[in-house]
Amino acid sequence: RVAVCHAGVSEYIHPILLADEVIGFIAVSGSREPSAPHVHRSSLWESAPSDTPLPIALLEVVLPPLAVMLERLFEKYAHREADEFDKIAAYLAEYHSSPTLDELCQRFHRSRSYISRLFNERAGCSLRAFCNKLKLADAKTLLESTDIPVTEIAYAVGFGDASYFIKLFKEKYGVSPYKYRKAG
Repeated sequence: RVAVCHAGVSEYIHPILLADEVIGFIAVSGSREPSAPHVHRSSLWESAPSDTPLPIALLEVVLPPLAVMLERLFEKYAHREADEFDKIAAYLAEYHSSPTLDELCQRFHRSRSYISRLFNERAGCSLRAFCNKLKLADAKTLLESTDIPVTEIAYAVGFGDASYFIKLFKEKYGVSPYKYRKAG
């Protein structure tokens, strides 16, 4: 746990863990090592004590609880991000026909890159692909329960182009919406 950094200063290092994975460190610098090579001897380095060892016993009492507090903070943040995704996904479940990334950013007070990253990490796809999956599920329900023409269903669920809808439907379900309806 004690190491000497590149500047010749001894450091006590304690890991911060999240799910048994090291996500950071707490480092406490101590005394300079006069024999250690270093690139630049500044006045600050020269004024650092060279004979005062790090208080290891004190550090081993103080740093583990601090590390636990930081680990809980990081864990809480990770849960908050998960909750945030769930809130955005619930919003999209209700309003998925025409949301834009900018609208979501404004509504949830997040940046475009944050929401894009959140969807790629949590849903495994882009926001657009996520919304298209929801629209296709709605279209499938309408095909099963109504006699509304396929083109009207495409527009009703939020697709602006019926042929794009038909293409996506076929990719997802393996048959065209027409064949899906006839098979049902």
